[in-house]
Amino acid sequence: MEVMTIKLGPKVLDHDETIPREFYGWDPDCTEEDSWRSGQGWWKIRAGRAIECDLAVVMNADCMIVAVARIKGLWKGDSRHLLEGDLLKGHKWLGKHVKRNNSQNPIAYFDQKEFEEEILY
Repeated sequence: MEVMTIKLGPKVLDHDETIPREFYGWDPDCTEEDSWRSGQGWWKIRAGRAIECDLAVVMNADCMIVAVARIKGLWKGDSRHLLEGDLLKGHKWLGKHVKRNNSQNPIAYFDQKEFEEEILY
């Protein structure tokens, strides 16, 4: 099973009425719920690969985990997808860091076993 990681940028106001949120991105005042709403999308992802993932791990720009959710499905937009899932509040990975390259792509996938053994620190 794979884990999808989502790296958030700085918090900005959001005027997209298709998602019930006032902003996307992350800042230190964000709650787990805020972080998950930001992590949900809209993303340019391959739907087949994303739906194969069990978990979505949302992290800030420093690669610290700020939310973990169980992926239940996807909403299809014109050219992007929105993740649907259940926030796993207080997950054991919260506050841990992820070894990730400096790719411009905010989405990356990892084998879950490798993620737990080698990626988290």
